[in-house]
Amino acid sequence: MNILIVDDSMVSRRISRRAIQEKRPRSDRFFEAANGQEALTLLFENTVGLIIVDWNMPELDGFEFVKRVRQKEKYVNLPIIMVTAERHRENVLEAMKTGVTNYLVKPITSDVLWQKIAKHFEEA
Repeated sequence: MNILIVDDSMVSRRISRRAIQEKRPRSDRFFEAANGQEALTLLFENTVGLIIVDWNMPELDGFEFVKRVRQKEKYVNLPIIMVTAERHRENVLEAMKTGVTNYLVKPITSDVLWQKIAKHFEEA
């Protein structure tokens, strides 16, 4: 499966990638972007089966990124997991209304991330 990881922190992108690689020794392909604008370009140029995205990023934040992705019919059912420091209930609800499939609050562990995304690999 092709996985798009969007976060302005290289460390956070690495944690997400390793969480998947530890559980799936298969050769998944990873695309990484430091902001939502880069991520849109990668998404529109490649076939992606899962997106992991942060909320707070420069240029185009994760919330606006999700809104733009969900506007495209092609991506209505694409799993999008938001992993962010935004922990206020209003933010979680707002993200879910926008189309986030699941929401995790940083800091996270590899096991917690895997629990939220594992079913998407089974469905692929």
